[in-house]
Amino acid sequence: MTGILSINDIRGVLFEETLASVIIAKDVATPTVVRVIWDESLQDALEKMARINVNELPVVRQEAPNEIIGMVAKRDIISYYYERSLKWR
Repeated sequence: MTGILSINDIRGVLFEETLASVIIAKDVATPTVVRVIWDESLQDALEKMARINVNELPVVRQEAPNEIIGMVAKRDIISYYYERSLKWR
């Protein structure tokens, strides 16, 4: 994995019509990819998202950190916690 592309990366050039044909993903991608290891806690995932101001992160296995096995989204974590809180009532 050599980088990741988010809306934050492309927002600055999104509506630049003159650049549309010359900019490629690697030009604006974030080269340092923050990942969630599949057995990390959801709290760890939320903290990583907050630290770099993103809403999703790739999920990988410790032994294969460049192979994405899924994505985890902030909204999914919040929904999970909410559903669990309803069961505790």
